[in-house]
Amino acid sequence: MGGLRLGDQGGGRRRGDHTDRHAAELAAPTTDAEALAVKRKAADRQCSVDVGFWGGAVPGNLAELPALHGAGVFGFKCFLLPSGVDEFPPLSRPELAAALPRPPHCGR
Repeated sequence: MGGLRLGDQGGGRRRGDHTDRHAAELAAPTTDAEALAVKRKAADRQCSVDVGFWGGAVPGNLAELPALHGAGVFGFKCFLLPSGVDEFPPLSRPELAAALPRPPHCGR
């Protein structure tokens, strides 16, 4: 995988190709292993250097964190205030406290 070549493609807006759809898929939150697979597929053949992805900790997906880690995310991010992205809502303090112990138990 690698760096996106969207700049080579006029900012990602070329007629007759799927660049816009792929850019949208790459921007989608990665909050479970299935979303990571979609993001990797969208990045396939769109990249020229090695990249990695961060997983998202959102309300209701704490059980997904070990699977995301196993699928290869570099780490996890979360928001404590609204992010501006409806699919990436903030964690409450108790949810953050529950998520913090997860990464060491992910197996790597």
